[in-house]
Amino acid sequence: MIDTPVSLSPRTDERTTRRMAIIDMGSNSWRLIVVEYVPGLWFKVVDEVRETVRISEGMADVDVLRPAAMDRGARAAQIYAAFCRALGISDIVCAGTSAIRDARNQRRFIERIERETGLAVRVLSGEEEAYYGYLAAVNSTTLDFGFVVDLGGGSLQITRVEDRRAVEAISFPLGAVRLTEGFLHSDPASAKEMRALADQLEEKFYALKWFKY
Repeated sequence: MIDTPVSLSPRTDERTTRRMAIIDMGSNSWRLIVVEYVPGLWFKVVDEVRETVRISEGMADVDVLRPAAMDRGARAAQIYAAFCRALGISDIVCAGTSAIRDARNQRRFIERIERETGLAVRVLSGEEEAYYGYLAAVNSTTLDFGFVVDLGGGSLQITRVEDRRAVEAISFPLGAVRLTEGFLHSDPASAKEMRALADQLEEKFYALKWFKY
């Protein structure tokens, strides 16, 4: 009996170049990238669109997305959806981060985006956001041991890395926009405002025993 040989070459559909769009709905800026790839072989970014949406504007005290901010978000989402349609891209991942995650009216905003653009928004947890930041860092640097600190508009993610593996991670609501609105009310910031901000950061970081800075 002669066994039928098994081909080790990839199937035709696996060698076919594909495209997908990823939309990062950050607290300050939103970014769309188009990735061209062959599964298991290679990928490259072939297009990028960035919009300053400031979806977190005015959220510092109330954790509610403001009407003007939601309008800006909806317009950006409409632009991104039209862009993807023009390129014939149907594989689209939309990721909402800190501001959308923390908003008490999150569902209302997500439903508006889906209704007006057809885009389905997935809201990342703080742990997921930290993990994706870690993946980006270790795959674009030679980091073996140390920390990945990812500062966004609404949150700050810290991940401890040992032997290129994530061993500890946390997400704090300490993003640049959130802290500016919450502590820095004058321009330039006063010494009192800077001290209050420093005290807040020290309090958070001191409790994080595995983060040595």
